[in-house]
Amino acid sequence: RTAMNITAPGLPGAESFHTFVQDTYSNVSYTVDPTVFTSFNKTAGLDPPVCAGPSNPPPVTLDMYIFHPRDNATLVNQNTADIMGDTNFVCLDALSNHTAQDHYDVASWYKVEVLPVWGQYQLCNGYPGDCMGAENKRIGRELAFGVTQFGGQCNEEDANEVGVWWSMPADGECKEGQVPSEGVCSWRVVRRVKTIDAVKCLFGELGMLDSCRKEQRPPYPVTSDMYRRAFTEDSVAQRGCPPINP
Repeated sequence: RTAMNITAPGLPGAESFHTFVQDTYSNVSYTVDPTVFTSFNKTAGLDPPVCAGPSNPPPVTLDMYIFHPRDNATLVNQNTADIMGDTNFVCLDALSNHTAQDHYDVASWYKVEVLPVWGQYQLCNGYPGDCMGAENKRIGRELAFGVTQFGGQCNEEDANEVGVWWSMPADGECKEGQVPSEGVCSWRVVRRVKTIDAVKCLFGELGMLDSCRKEQRPPYPVTSDMYRRAFTEDSVAQRGCPPINP
């Protein structure tokens, strides 16, 4: 038998979360099918495949958003997203009352030049970041929540429906003077466009949490528009957030 009490404090405007989980097991037995690992490809696991396309396409500049602690604005070994992808993440994180424990109190908008050869998405956590996966050079990509085949790594058709998440490996970051290209590096920050106070402005003054609750489920189109406007406008009166220095 296992039992667990779970309590998470709420952010301003959000209730605390509490639940009790208990499972009871008896007469447990199991067998393993000896053929289950027959098709296991160790090489593919250690060297994940990339999306098909030109071998060395020209770099492109993307808008990337990230929810992060006030004192840590790096993209190295972190997960970023487009506006809809980050809205999905922020709503899930905040409504699950994880934002405070994850130390996510500001959000930033970056222009990032990338090599558009997508690798396997890695889940990154912590500061400094630690990523789980084997793709240490190329930017990892998936659709939000990993929907569709292979997490949507190469799925361009549905990106506007759910949003995109990326992982930014440390070994793929360009050094001074480098441009993203095959065999050199996969990404570089062009500039940080704007950083906003997520807790005070987004959740407090603009009411993003209430918008998440009203929409109830991804892809949160109304909340995505609210999030985008928070970056493009600087006045709360215009439904924007003023820039801050993290």
